[in-house]
Amino acid sequence: ISGDTTTGSDLNFANKYKAGSTSVVLGGSKTFENFPEDSTIVPVFTFTLSENGEVIDTQTVSKHGDYDFNSITYTEEGVHTYTVEETAGHQAGVTYDSKTYTVVVTVEDNQAGQLVATISGDSRTGTNLDFVNSYKAAPVDVHFSGHKTLEGKELAADEFSFTLTDEAGKTVETVKNAADGKINFSKLTFTEAGVYNYTVKEETTTEAGVTIDSKIYHITVTVTDNGDGQLVATVSGDTTGSDLNFVNKYEDSSTPVVDNTDSSQTGDNTDSPQTGDNSCVLMWSMMMITSFAGVVVFLAFGKKKHER
Repeated sequence: ISGDTTTGSDLNFANKYKAGSTSVVLGGSKTFENFPEDSTIVPVFTFTLSENGEVIDTQTVSKHGDYDFNSITYTEEGVHTYTVEETAGHQAGVTYDSKTYTVVVTVEDNQAGQLVATISGDSRTGTNLDFVNSYKAAPVDVHFSGHKTLEGKELAADEFSFTLTDEAGKTVETVKNAADGKINFSKLTFTEAGVYNYTVKEETTTEAGVTIDSKIYHITVTVTDNGDGQLVATVSGDTTGSDLNFVNKYEDSSTPVVDNTDSSQTGDNTDSPQTGDNSCVLMWSMMMITSFAGVVVFLAFGKKKHER
């Protein structure tokens, strides 16, 4: 016997078996709540995939959306335990999701030439490792102030009252002036973006001799989110918010009124000679003289007639 064998009894064959590889893709979605879509700031969120305490992959998402780690390929049977976390950042106003997912991938040979991966743990699919972050801008404060001026006398503390009213007609606060005239309302704190309208006016007074300032200030506060964790307030309308000025006038009603009328024209001054209109006296005098002359002529004419 010759050839590949000399005995004919060593025609041996050795087969090799190798199951085909399998792979897994882990991932999820990022939801970012309450963030202003028109913001020019684009926050980036980072997610890590670790095995045995070692980071093996990192992915990022801008604002919100889906993320996927790179595909993991298995060529051998085994059990692999992974953790998936979000890395907390420093974006102002953001609350980061502190959740940690534990994912177990069990790789087995199906004895049909294929490795099969089964996912268990916090997810059975490995594709719903979702994180939710929230956004809340820090509040902003606005302070209204002004000055009270009283013309005609010295201003006293708490002498006049001023009212701040919202757009629904509800009184927000009523304050009084200080001795130096300062008017200070308490700060207004805004926690949401929006447009807020107010009016400020002086209340009426019963103080004698005082005329109050009837001016009414219309104020608009526009609150916006700068997208960087802070609300910003802009004051417009009749004032910048710090020039709510009111001017009152005082006149003492108890002061005697001085009559500057020329008494020589009224005849009320008994110490001065009266120099009124004498035209009536003159007229009566002329009438009396004329009557007397008429009587004299009549008597003279009658006497001559009698002598004849």
